[in-house]
Amino acid sequence: MDGTQGFASGACAVRSAPNSKVPMHRVLLVEDNPGDIYLTKIAFEESGLAVQLETATSYKEARQLVDSLPARPAEQRPQLVLLDLNLVDGSGHELLAKLKQKPELSRIPVVVVTTSSYPEDQARSAALGAARYIVKPNSFDEFVQILQGLKPLLESSPAAD
Repeated sequence: MDGTQGFASGACAVRSAPNSKVPMHRVLLVEDNPGDIYLTKIAFEESGLAVQLETATSYKEARQLVDSLPARPAEQRPQLVLLDLNLVDGSGHELLAKLKQKPELSRIPVVVVTTSSYPEDQARSAALGAARYIVKPNSFDEFVQILQGLKPLLESSPAAD
């Protein structure tokens, strides 16, 4: 993929461990575009981060998952959430608010990864507790670098212990 191409199509989940002695980081990806899911998987593999990626492919599926997460032991909850704002069947902002309202989940960092560069979306995401706001890049290599930059969030997550 060259730097001018956007996200391609395809869908896949990831469990990549470049070094089997490295602990796996648990990431929840809320994304309804199969191409973006696939590229996120490949980008994590390229990043060198050991990640177990769980996906929710719709607002409805993500809401159900968020409702079920508090019942999981802490070591089985995600350490990081990557959240698209523009879901076909609902609002990423509503999911962010729901996550942050649950005491068991409120400390999990949420990174908004979206096509929206609107300042209003950025401000609302920050007000709701997003740890970072990332506009989806057009370059795959840039996306890999962005994911590598999330390592401190993964390692400082309360569920990382």
